[in-house]
Amino acid sequence: MKNDNLRDRINMLIISEKMQEKPDKGLIQLAQQVLDGTKLTFEDFISTGRFIPKKDIDANKIVFKDNCEHIILYFGGFYIQVLEDRENNKTNFYYQYFDNQESDEMPSFIKSADLKEVEKVMWSLEVDKYFNL
Repeated sequence: MKNDNLRDRINMLIISEKMQEKPDKGLIQLAQQVLDGTKLTFEDFISTGRFIPKKDIDANKIVFKDNCEHIILYFGGFYIQVLEDRENNKTNFYYQYFDNQESDEMPSFIKSADLKEVEKVMWSLEVDKYFNL
């Protein structure tokens, strides 16, 4: 792994997870493998996804869509918003990303009822490049 900042963030994640009342041993093991140079796979990455209620998230770190009730939080702090359409009894998954070079441009997003589709976009646009330099 070439990025020292990433190494520090993963070390902090491991320490933070170990301090939890019920640490996720699988997540700790995966993080350690990434630190040791093992390539992170798409399957391993998506296996880290955890549904977390919106109320349990620091609202200063995420700009929530109005109908977001949960997020799916993944290894490395990546997340997908879970959007509920109660009138039509539908759930959509929303991922916002910055695919531009200029800071004043609007971010892009994908919104789909298919979680796997959104996860694949997140993986290909950001996650794979972030962990697998």
